[in-house]
Amino acid sequence: MNTNIIQQTTETTTSSSSTPIFRVYKDQPNDTLKVPLVEDGIIKEEIGDIKHFVQKWFKIPDFSSFNLVLQNDESNPLVTSTPLSNFAGNVVLKIQPITTTTIGPGKSSFSTNGAIQKEERNTKYYYLERNNNSILQDKVMNGDYILFHGTRSSGKTTKIFTTMDHLSKIGFFPIYMSLEDAFSFNSIEEFWGRFLMVINYEIRNKIQFTNAFTIFDKPNELSQQIFKNRDVILFIDEFDRLLDAPPEVKSNILGIFRNWKQNSTNKFIKSVVAIGPFDILNIDSDKYSPFNVVDQVSTQDFTQQDVTEFFGIFQRIKSVTVDSQVVDSIFTLTNGHPGLVNVCGRIIDKDICGRIIDKDTKLTLISMDDWNKFASSKLLYGLFGYSTVSRMMSSIETQTDLCKQTLIHYVKIFPQFLVLNGYELTKETKYLISMGFLRYTSEPVSGSFKVASCSLKSLLIKYCILNKLHTIHRRQPPPEAFPINNSIIDIFTIVKTLTPTFHDSPANLTTKCYRGFGNGPKRDSLVPDEAFYHFELVATIKNWEPKVKINPIVRTGLNTKDRADIVLEFNEKKFVLEIVAHTTLKDVENHIKRGTRYKTSIGATEVWIVHYTAGKQTKQSKYPSSIPGVGVIHIWHNSKFNDFDFVCYQPLSDKDQIMTDVGSDEEEYEEDTVEEKMNEDEEEEEIDEDEEEEEEESDEY
Repeated sequence: MNTNIIQQTTETTTSSSSTPIFRVYKDQPNDTLKVPLVEDGIIKEEIGDIKHFVQKWFKIPDFSSFNLVLQNDESNPLVTSTPLSNFAGNVVLKIQPITTTTIGPGKSSFSTNGAIQKEERNTKYYYLERNNNSILQDKVMNGDYILFHGTRSSGKTTKIFTTMDHLSKIGFFPIYMSLEDAFSFNSIEEFWGRFLMVINYEIRNKIQFTNAFTIFDKPNELSQQIFKNRDVILFIDEFDRLLDAPPEVKSNILGIFRNWKQNSTNKFIKSVVAIGPFDILNIDSDKYSPFNVVDQVSTQDFTQQDVTEFFGIFQRIKSVTVDSQVVDSIFTLTNGHPGLVNVCGRIIDKDICGRIIDKDTKLTLISMDDWNKFASSKLLYGLFGYSTVSRMMSSIETQTDLCKQTLIHYVKIFPQFLVLNGYELTKETKYLISMGFLRYTSEPVSGSFKVASCSLKSLLIKYCILNKLHTIHRRQPPPEAFPINNSIIDIFTIVKTLTPTFHDSPANLTTKCYRGFGNGPKRDSLVPDEAFYHFELVATIKNWEPKVKINPIVRTGLNTKDRADIVLEFNEKKFVLEIVAHTTLKDVENHIKRGTRYKTSIGATEVWIVHYTAGKQTKQSKYPSSIPGVGVIHIWHNSKFNDFDFVCYQPLSDKDQIMTDVGSDEEEYEEDTVEEKMNEDEEEEEIDEDEEEEEEESDEY
């Protein structure tokens, strides 16, 4: 330790200075280190900022492996979101390691439904303390009436409990209730009767309130006795139930809340936080509402760093090692949605842990290969067993055709955002956001709140939808039986049969710039991209044979583009189709070479490169052929999708090459045609930015 900047102190009291001085020690109080409140031009504002400094200075590897506690209060770790403005004078903090003994090794599990109580954190359930509560807390302390919204299982209620705990410590009186708790909206009297019962239960005072309308009145002697001049913060969960209440009941409830807000000087209640899905923002439009949509706060999904720290807690408690690429893959698949992250964690904990033990360390090791093979076959079972996803899928099946079509459009363009260009949200889009199908970006609008763009929530949600396409996006399947022989899917027959049926209307097309070869479209002409062919194949396959599963693709890097790969599974056999469209032949070759690694990584029976092109091969630029384990299908089509040529190279099992040629005037080529003589245009295309990106991705499998 650099003793030149350590200032010894034994101070434990707090003075009246307006600017606090924080000192921290690891072992002995007389070795405290003064923490700079300004570092690299950045002002520290929360305990979490102090904690990051401590982690860096004392070289502590894991941010989640220690707490900061007040020297004289070691039983109450400081919440990272605690504002430094709550302190004054000299504040001495101690570094408190979180040991496996403290947090109950091996007994915790991943929580996928319901809030995590304070006493359950890293004892019953794995829990990450996040430094993102400041906006909500600031609005509460400002006396705002807040609409706090987020999708189901996004951690809303857990965050509320964390906020309540912090507010209690700094002198507020938080009260929590849920409108799911036997509240009735049949009449005004029934609602307020239940409200009175819940308040009395939460306060747990021997003498109980008898009038719901005077509970928070300052002149009320019982209120003075109970609240003791502390400001009350009322948190109301499942607030969306109020949306369906009879108009007179809803207006009465909101009107009384509004009266509390307008007469705050005579009330103990300082703030009301309404909690629910995106729907609750509609409350703002009611003329009696005390809520203003500008005071909305949304839950925040996990960041990449959050997911890394969360699985760091799991690894420490469980005494396992998880490859960092697995953690990155989980973030990519889930987009940080807390519920989905926990589902993936539960699958690792229950289904993968213990399968591989390091002989030297005796620890469980979870590699990328372990995750690859499991995620590409079993992950969907875990997802559809997750009540939030199950509810979403059941709900969308009952919606209007327009709502289903809206969802399908977002599936097609994923991961792109649809920019709304100032248009108001349709009721279908509001529903999809509330249910958790979509995420959104917002833009500041004076005195209001506006959604600027929307995108599908995550890659895992996309695969859940793809596996339900036969119920929410019906298509007429081919009259022939689905081509399966001895549990082997005939991929070439599928592609040859389905390609002429593609729905190529402008509404269905997602496009890219042409980078192909030969006498095709001009360079940079817009042509269908991989996502178009991917969706068209999957949509008809699921309607043709619903028992075929469409499994998730595992990504190993956060910067990897969303590849247009399809993993079909039938009778526990996996078949990979990698879609490549309108690109150079050199690029197609690279995809073929990577296919062998992909086959090994997920344990596939066959891998196929399906190459769609608007440029026909010539003697100078010939289609690449197959290699052992990887088949290749080249499909030429015209711009109107009414003329096609197919060339198929079956996967090789040895040095013999098998070629199938289907088309009007396609020419057969000898087996030594893998080497290409690229024409001048293709040589220029090889250094194109898109091609360089593809080369950078070559290590992802």
